[in-house]
Amino acid sequence: MRKLGVILSYCPRATLEKKEAERAKGLIERATVAGYRLVREEYSSCSWVLFDQEDGECVHSAVTLDQIEQWLDE
Repeated sequence: MRKLGVILSYCPRATLEKKEAERAKGLIERATVAGYRLVREEYSSCSWVLFDQEDGECVHSAVTLDQIEQWLDE
Protein backbone atom coordinates (compact mmCIF):
# COMPACT_ATOMS: atom_id res chain seq x y z
CA MET A 1 0.00 0.00 0.00
CA ARG A 2 1.25 3.47 -0.86
CA LYS A 3 1.79 5.78 2.10
CA LEU A 4 -0.29 8.93 2.29
CA GLY A 5 1.95 11.92 1.67
CA VAL A 6 0.57 14.86 3.61
CA ILE A 7 2.52 18.09 3.54
CA LEU A 8 1.86 20.18 6.62
CA SER A 9 2.43 23.91 6.88
CA TYR A 10 0.92 26.79 8.79
CA CYS A 11 -2.19 27.44 6.75
CA PRO A 12 -5.91 26.51 7.05
CA ARG A 13 -5.73 23.96 4.22
CA ALA A 14 -2.90 22.07 5.96
CA THR A 15 -4.91 21.99 9.19
CA LEU A 16 -7.83 20.45 7.32
CA GLU A 17 -5.48 17.84 5.84
CA LYS A 18 -4.14 16.95 9.27
CA LYS A 19 -7.67 16.47 10.62
CA GLU A 20 -8.64 14.23 7.69
CA ALA A 21 -5.41 12.22 7.54
CA GLU A 22 -6.80 9.21 9.44
CA ARG A 23 -9.98 9.23 7.38
CA ALA A 24 -7.97 9.40 4.18
CA LYS A 25 -5.83 6.44 5.28
CA GLY A 26 -8.98 4.40 5.88
CA LEU A 27 -10.39 5.29 2.47
CA ILE A 28 -7.06 4.49 0.80
CA GLU A 29 -7.15 1.02 2.37
CA ARG A 30 -10.80 0.56 1.38
CA ALA A 31 -10.08 1.62 -2.20
CA THR A 32 -7.12 -0.77 -2.35
CA VAL A 33 -9.29 -3.70 -1.26
CA ALA A 34 -11.83 -2.73 -3.94
CA GLY A 35 -9.14 -2.75 -6.66
CA TYR A 36 -8.42 0.97 -6.87
CA ARG A 37 -5.60 3.31 -5.94
CA LEU A 38 -6.69 6.54 -4.22
CA VAL A 39 -4.34 9.48 -4.79
CA ARG A 40 -4.45 13.05 -3.58
CA GLU A 41 -3.69 15.46 -6.40
CA GLU A 42 -1.70 18.53 -5.37
CA TYR A 43 -2.27 20.77 -8.38
CA SER A 44 -5.69 19.87 -9.70
CA SER A 45 -9.26 21.11 -9.40
CA CYS A 46 -10.13 17.63 -8.09
CA SER A 47 -8.34 16.84 -4.86
CA TRP A 48 -8.78 13.05 -4.96
CA VAL A 49 -8.50 10.59 -7.85
CA LEU A 50 -9.30 6.87 -7.98
CA PHE A 51 -7.24 4.83 -10.44
CA ASP A 52 -7.80 1.22 -11.49
CA GLN A 53 -4.98 -0.85 -9.95
CA GLU A 54 -4.57 -3.06 -13.01
CA ASP A 55 -4.43 -0.61 -15.90
CA GLY A 56 -3.89 2.73 -14.14
CA GLU A 57 -6.95 4.33 -15.76
CA CYS A 58 -8.68 7.12 -13.87
CA VAL A 59 -12.11 5.80 -12.85
CA HIS A 60 -13.36 8.66 -10.66
CA SER A 61 -12.23 12.02 -9.31
CA ALA A 62 -13.71 14.20 -6.59
CA VAL A 63 -13.08 17.35 -4.63
CA THR A 64 -13.82 15.85 -1.20
CA LEU A 65 -13.31 12.61 0.68
CA ASP A 66 -17.09 12.52 1.24
CA GLN A 67 -17.58 12.25 -2.52
CA ILE A 68 -14.98 9.48 -2.78
CA GLU A 69 -16.65 7.58 0.06
CA GLN A 70 -20.06 7.96 -1.58
CA TRP A 71 -18.70 6.62 -4.88
CA LEU A 72 -17.12 3.62 -3.13
CA ASP A 73 -20.48 2.95 -1.40
CA GLU A 74 -22.32 2.67 -4.74
